[in-house]
Order: sequence, then structure tokens, then C-alpha cells
Amino acid sequence: MSQIHSGHLGPCLLDSTQILGKPCPLLAAVAALDLLDETELRRAFDSRLSAEAAAELESLHFKVRREGLTPSEDQRRRDLMRQYERAMLVRARAGALLHQRGCNVTAMLRAGHS
Repeated sequence: MSQIHSGHLGPCLLDSTQILGKPCPLLAAVAALDLLDETELRRAFDSRLSAEAAAELESLHFKVRREGLTPSEDQRRRDLMRQYERAMLVRARAGALLHQRGCNVTAMLRAGHS
């Protein structure tokens, strides 16, 4: 497995698309961002969990604290968390690549790309 470098996602995610010899689709998705042009990276940077999925996840988080979840609700919560984490990693890596390519990511955030 690749060594993790402090402070960024860079080489640690791009050295391999496997963890302990098993394929990791998340690493493959993040690594594939290096191949995108600026327009495609901006689209990836703007991507996020849908409003409906985010609301469902929030509801499940509140419910788990109040009364607990059924096994199927807990599975759904875990699935939504994986989707959220994937979206955040893709967005972070796309932002890093845009920055490396000379784009002002701070200005993009201010302009509504958040």
C-alpha cells in the first residue's frame, strides 16, 4: 500500500488503485481525475451528494442518536456515508489538481462552486 503523505491527497492515492492487493474503486476514481481536462475537473469539483441523499443521511444521523436504526436503515446510512466520502474525496482532489494547473480555487468557491 502507498505511504500517505501529510497535507494532501497527491501521490498517496495515485500510486495504486489497490489496498492490500484488492481493487479499490474509490482510489481508481480519484486517480482517474489526473486524466481530466480543466472543464471536466471543474465539473468534478462542483459535484456533491444530491440534496435528497444529504437530507436522508442527516435524518438517519438524527434517528440513530434518538432511537437507533434498524439493520436496513443502518446499511442505508453506511451506503450514503460512502457516497458522501467519495464525493468529498473527488471534490478535494479535483480542487487540488485545478490549483496545480493554475486555477484560482478560492475564487471558484466564492463564485458559487461550493
